[in-house]
Amino acid sequence: MVTLFGVFAFNGFMTFLPLYAREIGMEDAGIAFLVASATMVLIRTTLGRVPDIIGPIRAGSGALVVTVGAMTLVALWATPTGLIVGSVLVAAGLSLQSPSFIAIAVDGVSDQERGSAMATFTAFYDVAGAIVGPTLGLIVMHAGYRPAFLSTAAAAAVGLVMLHMVVAPRWHAVHG
Repeated sequence: MVTLFGVFAFNGFMTFLPLYAREIGMEDAGIAFLVASATMVLIRTTLGRVPDIIGPIRAGSGALVVTVGAMTLVALWATPTGLIVGSVLVAAGLSLQSPSFIAIAVDGVSDQERGSAMATFTAFYDVAGAIVGPTLGLIVMHAGYRPAFLSTAAAAAVGLVMLHMVVAPRWHAVHG
């Protein structure tokens, strides 16, 4: 569930990026996609071991905090510059969410159950992808892009709370 809420923000951002970019006066959203993609490659290749070094709870928490900040920034700094900065931040957040939450998902799982654990984990990416368009589409239709992006920040914040209230206590019980 934590993955669903964290990924919801990224999926919402990418789904509505072209339309939002046009609304705020950015003629070509392609640069934001390029910046986000380059950021993900850079973060994953240079900082991919962060969850191994500081632990997946801390790394995942930081990733969700960055995601909340990114989506809040995108909603409130409604300019092309704000969108580019937000692209960097939301991509950075997702780049560290995935390895952190994968480490949690497979921790303590036998070799015979890892495939099932990963299938369950990745299913929440799919669920987020399936619900983000209709959910945010309704918000956009009735309130606009900025409230839609703020709702994705709220979703990531819910994920952060769940991480600390449900996942972290279990993790710390096992890992000290």
